[in-house]
Amino acid sequence: MSHALPPKSTSNAAPNVVIFGETGVGKSSLVNMIAGKDVAEHANKAEGCTFQSKSYPVQINGQSIALWDTAGLNEGHKGKVAAKDAIVNLCCLLRGLKDGVSLLVYCVRGRIKETTAKNYMMFYEGVCQLKVPILLVAIGLEEQDPMEGWWTENEAAFQRENMVFDGHGCITATKGKLRKGKHVYEEEYEASRVTVLEVIAKNCFGTPWKPETRGWIKKAVKNVFRPEPYTPEYTSLILALKKAGMSDKEAQEIVKDVEVKMSQW
Repeated sequence: MSHALPPKSTSNAAPNVVIFGETGVGKSSLVNMIAGKDVAEHANKAEGCTFQSKSYPVQINGQSIALWDTAGLNEGHKGKVAAKDAIVNLCCLLRGLKDGVSLLVYCVRGRIKETTAKNYMMFYEGVCQLKVPILLVAIGLEEQDPMEGWWTENEAAFQRENMVFDGHGCITATKGKLRKGKHVYEEEYEASRVTVLEVIAKNCFGTPWKPETRGWIKKAVKNVFRPEPYTPEYTSLILALKKAGMSDKEAQEIVKDVEVKMSQW
C-alpha cells in the first residue's frame, strides 16, 4: 500500500530529496549512482564521513533536484536509535531547508531489524509527520536474481511493522570488480540506476513539506518517541530521548546542541 501522490509543485526551487539510513548501507554510493559520477565520499574512505548533511545538485530527466546525504542513523550501544549528533543534525537539516522537503529515501541493506523500524518512525513519522513521500531503496542485491525478489520476500515484514512506502527500488550500488575490461555487476548497476531515477522522478516533484516555524522541534520529538504527556519546552525533548534509551547526561547534551543551533536561525 502506498500514499497518494502530492499535488505537483509550482515552485521553481529544486526539490530537496533527503537520503537517510544507517552508516555503511550505501547512501553515498546511491548519491553517486544518481549523479552519474563520484561526488560523495564513501564512509570507508574517511573516518566520520557523512557526519554533516551534504547537498549534491543533480539532474533527473532534465530537471534539477538537490540530493541530501545525511549522517548515519546508527544503533549504537544498548540499542539506541541513533547517535546524538545524527539526531541534532537531522533536526537542523529539516528545519533549515527553506524550500522544504520533497522526498525521503530510506536506504537499507539486508533484512529488516528493530532499528529499521525505529529509524523509520523517528525520521518519517516523528520528524516529518507523515507529510513527505517516502521511498525504500534496498542496496546490496547484486547476487540476488532477480533483485526485485528481495521485495517479494520482505514486503510482509515491513507491513507487520506498519512501514508504508510510496515506492521502492531493489538495487546494487556497485559495479563490482573489473574483469576482462568489464565490471562484474555492470548490467545490474545500470538497471538499478534506471530503477532509482524512475521512482525518484515519480515522487519528488510534488508540493514540498515545510515544518512549522514555531514549536516544531518540540512537536517533532514528541511524535518520534510517543511519550506520555509532559511539560513543555526542552523538558519534552529530554524525556523523549531518555525514553529512547539515552542517559540523562546524553539527553541534556543533545538538548543543549539543538537549542544552540536553533537559536542561530
